[in-house]
Amino acid sequence: GVDADRLPAEKQRGITIGLGFASLDLAGLPPATIVLAECDVLHDEGAAYASRLSAMGVTVTVRRYPGVTHGFIRLHGAVDTAAQAVADVAADLRRFCATP
Repeated sequence: GVDADRLPAEKQRGITIGLGFASLDLAGLPPATIVLAECDVLHDEGAAYASRLSAMGVTVTVRRYPGVTHGFIRLHGAVDTAAQAVADVAADLRRFCATP
C-alpha cells in the first residue's frame, strides 16, 4: 500500500482521499446534501463522493454554487450566494427529516 504520510504535502491530498475509497460500503447512509463551490480545491472530491453515494443507493442532493471558494458558506451574513446556500441546505434538511 501507499504510506501517504511519507509523501510531500502537495501529493498527500489526492492519495489519502483515494485510499480505500472505492471499497467503502456507503449503502444505508442517510440522505445527504453535498455543497460544491466552483472554485474549491476539493470540488472534484466532493463531486466524486456524491457520485459514490448515489451509486450505493443513497439519496443525494448536489448543490453547486458558481464563482465561490471553499468555506464560502461561512459568509452567509455578507454574501448572497452563501445566504442562498444556507437556505438550500436548511430546506434539504427539512425535506429529509420529513421523509419517513
